[in-house]
Amino acid sequence: MYITRKIELWVKEDDKNLRNEIWRTIRDYEHMVFKSANLIVTNQLFNQTFTDRIVLTDEELSVKREKIERDIDKLNEKLKDEKDDTKKDKLKENRNKLYRQINQLTIEARKMAEEFYTTSEKNTTYQLIRKEFPTLPSHISASLNDMVTKNYSNEIFDVRLGKRSLRTYRKGMPIPFMKLSLKLKKVDDEICLKWVNNIEFTLHFGRDKSNNQIIVERILKGDYKVGDSSIQLKKGKIFLLLVVDVPEEENKLNDDVYVGVDLGLSIPAYCSLNVGMERLPIGSYNDFIRVRTQLFQRRKRLQRSLTLTKGGKGRTKKLKALDRLKDKERNWVKTYNHTLTNRIVKFAKDNLASVIKMEFLEGYGEDETNSFVLRYWSYFEMQTMIEYKSKREGIKVVYIDPYHTSQICSFCNHYEEGQRLNQSEFLCKNPNCSNKDNKGNNKIENADWNASKNIALSEKIVIKKSECEYYKQKRAEKN
Repeated sequence: MYITRKIELWVKEDDKNLRNEIWRTIRDYEHMVFKSANLIVTNQLFNQTFTDRIVLTDEELSVKREKIERDIDKLNEKLKDEKDDTKKDKLKENRNKLYRQINQLTIEARKMAEEFYTTSEKNTTYQLIRKEFPTLPSHISASLNDMVTKNYSNEIFDVRLGKRSLRTYRKGMPIPFMKLSLKLKKVDDEICLKWVNNIEFTLHFGRDKSNNQIIVERILKGDYKVGDSSIQLKKGKIFLLLVVDVPEEENKLNDDVYVGVDLGLSIPAYCSLNVGMERLPIGSYNDFIRVRTQLFQRRKRLQRSLTLTKGGKGRTKKLKALDRLKDKERNWVKTYNHTLTNRIVKFAKDNLASVIKMEFLEGYGEDETNSFVLRYWSYFEMQTMIEYKSKREGIKVVYIDPYHTSQICSFCNHYEEGQRLNQSEFLCKNPNCSNKDNKGNNKIENADWNASKNIALSEKIVIKKSECEYYKQKRAEKN
């Protein structure tokens, strides 16, 4: 699997004038890359519009398109009135088939317009940016063209459906380049990078919490392979965004052992196994809320001071300080999520678990009562991190229906309203429950642990929101 590592680069040049010249060159590349990317998108859009025009003007193709569009309009009308989620999904699937038929008409139109295309579209856009920006190295031009063309192809279908707007590229975007122009070598105790036009850097690893140096050394040994990577200028520094092909580890995992992960407020992540009593609470609500409150108060003070500053350099400095604070918030949450997810995957690996189960939590955190806590705490980001980190270890990730996972007893499977006493405590009301204390009374358990245990034991695997009983009940309550 491919992973990306961010490593700081230092220009390997003692002469100040030459070093400044290298910096200017990289900035020029950055500017040309940004303009080239948008030029490619514009050209792709023109070609799409041109072929669409042929579809509309050619009599036979036009008749076919009009019939398909009428069918799409009928399906849209049905979708407005349909309340059943399963039927809605079926109607949407049929509508997507019709859109694919329109795309097929576009292919036919392109065949009719072959006389206007002396080369392939991809080659055309490459030649275009080579003509407009001849000083941009070919390895950068080729990699950029591949990246932008791929993004356009993946997104144009949703653009035509109106689900998203066409991607535009901004100043400061990374400079992509082909792996052929990335040459790593070790000189004495330093690892050096030779880039395009013989520009040389030394790799600076700093505190290296992500073990980047070990990964690079494995590349030098030939254990890992590199892919097309990029260089980015940010806050007066140069960073290498190194793409590495890391072979998936073949761990001897137990197919009968699963990990259930409950994501919550009092404890950010609670892990448990479907067998035995092994458990692991990860993170602290108090730690999160303390930092969040500090950052929130700092932002409020800055915003209040901005209202008293009408303009000039003072206002500019405060706006920059506010932007830095926003970046600090996002970076802190991202780092915190990395810490949580690393421990979750490690728990699964240490217990030889073959599967990690989580609740399907689309839209979680939209509740206004929790907005302060969850506004910058991305559960989706956490789940994404768990997915790619688990894949690296050969562990599968699945999602289950969250319906009653916090209200069912994990020992006897008894359900009754009010068994979750509060945010942190759970007490089964079944008098015959096997979970007893020393006095023979039903034992009070940690509510998050009980929920994670139910998640690990659950067999209600889902892949979309409409399959979840939890969301069906939520919708019924609103109606």
